Amino acid sequence: MNAFLAYAEHHRPRRQCSAPPGAPPALQARRQEQSALSKAYHAARRQWVDRVLDCPEGPRVRAMVAWIATLGPDDADELVEVVAGEDWLLAAPQEVRLAALRLIGDEIGRIRREAGLLEFDDPLPGEPESAFQIVRRLLNP
Repeated sequence: MNAFLAYAEHHRPRRQCSAPPGAPPALQARRQEQSALSKAYHAARRQWVDRVLDCPEGPRVRAMVAWIATLGPDDADELVEVVAGEDWLLAAPQEVRLAALRLIGDEIGRIRREAGLLEFDDPLPGEPESAFQIVRRLLNP
């Protein structure tokens, strides 16, 4: 993983899931359990992505994600065109495509948050698909 991305991932602010002061002990225990499970999930997910990207396609996926990090909210069409044109990615094993989709989705979410847009806004019926939905369809035939 890129050293800068690893540092940013480790140092980004996290939501606190603590119970309010004076909350019943059962609520406090439940919030502590939720926090521990969340930390374990995110650690396992990072390990899975790193393990999957230690394959021959890994450097290409990492380079693509680094390129996506340079995009803005108005570059969705360019993102879709590039992913659709990457034959090696479309032919990669399913686990690699899923890891790539996870990383691309993370970057799309970051771009949308930084632009002040809703992170997951599904289009209304009759509206065109979002960039993420198109990429998901491409990588999960």
